[in-house]
Amino acid sequence: MLNRCRLLFLTLGIGIGIILTNIIYLANPPVKHIEYSEEEIISKAKDLGMVFIKKSIDTNSNKEESNEIEVEEVKLIVEPGDTLEKISRKLYELELIDNAKNFRQYAGAKGVEKHLRAGTYIISSDLDYETITMILMKKQ
Repeated sequence: MLNRCRLLFLTLGIGIGIILTNIIYLANPPVKHIEYSEEEIISKAKDLGMVFIKKSIDTNSNKEESNEIEVEEVKLIVEPGDTLEKISRKLYELELIDNAKNFRQYAGAKGVEKHLRAGTYIISSDLDYETITMILMKKQ
């Protein structure tokens, strides 16, 4: 009987505490709402590098020229005994991948670390991780 009363009072105390906490937060919210004028929003957006779409489109340029992406072919040399970490670092330094750690994680998840072959490779700069790993696994 005594344990039931303690449990009841404990539950009642926790409930009252939750209610009081919510009332305090409703009376004094921690977030302040600030109203910005349209000019202030535009100036803050310009500071962050945002532009209006209409201003950023060049209507005088040829559509074919704007769609072309410059693709380079880069020479990669993988020495015998190079680890996946060293290969991914070389790929990053040659700007063939955007992040060496992400490439290592991808190659590790695919289980290709033991299948990468030494050799000299000519790799295009527009390839994805899967294509690069397939190239590095082929015999030269």
